[in-house]
Amino acid sequence: MSDKMKSPVIVALGYFDSVHKGHLAVIERAIALAKKYSAVPLIFSFDGDLRSALKSFSGGCVFTKKERAKIFEKFSGAKVYFAPTTPEFLGMDKLSFLKFLEEKFNAIGYVFGEDYKFGSDFGDADFLTEYAELKNKAADCVAAVKSSDGEKISTTEIKRLLSCGKVEVANENLFVPYFISGKVVKGRGVGKTLGFATANVEFSKEKFLLRFGVYCGSAVIDGKLYPAVINYGGKPTFGISDFSVEAHFIGYNGDLYGKDIDLTFHGYIREIKKFDSLTDLSERINIDVKYAEEKLK
Repeated sequence: MSDKMKSPVIVALGYFDSVHKGHLAVIERAIALAKKYSAVPLIFSFDGDLRSALKSFSGGCVFTKKERAKIFEKFSGAKVYFAPTTPEFLGMDKLSFLKFLEEKFNAIGYVFGEDYKFGSDFGDADFLTEYAELKNKAADCVAAVKSSDGEKISTTEIKRLLSCGKVEVANENLFVPYFISGKVVKGRGVGKTLGFATANVEFSKEKFLLRFGVYCGSAVIDGKLYPAVINYGGKPTFGISDFSVEAHFIGYNGDLYGKDIDLTFHGYIREIKKFDSLTDLSERINIDVKYAEEKLK
């Protein structure tokens, strides 16, 4: 993105770590407001793990920068800016931050959630609303979006659900189902000998970890959607406790080594367990495969 956008800009402000439905409401409102003012909508996010950079507990990102960039592509016509998480940038006070947005992007308005905070001196939604009115700029504060059980949707709650393996519930509150972007790397090749070839997916260490277990999932490979059974954790039957992600793509017979892939998680199937024999393991995987096929029909 150039240092100065010629067109006026409406900025959707946030971190948008999980791009949940509350974040979606902010982005969609910014797009609508930009249309009203003949401006360009700009999604403002952060590079890397913001909470870690702020030295607050994080545990990782629900969606990494690379993954968020893919999600943001779904908002046709919107520009995206990933701000640095350097001490210098994060050390700006609230007025310096707003001045930065106005000088760099010609910001003429802001859209933000009711709990939005910014600047080293903790600017908030009330301050930004008053500031915009004083500067004759547009401002729209978006109310929190609630889940089907009446609770406020938040990244903290999304992480809690993921840490419990409740991917289906988390997905109900996300703009897109939970996924990981990674590269397929060589594994031991044992799955193939059992009749269930697997792809080992290596992904960013900044990624928030789910509950270990076996999941049903999917991926688009060469333009076709394949259901998958995903082992997310160790392999105790083989005496391996090291964490890894292995996916068996049902009906796929090609070579994925070295390819980048987006692996989507649809639901938790079961805990990972040590089987007494490879035959028992194979029989259980066959059950998991049938479950995944039925789930994704």
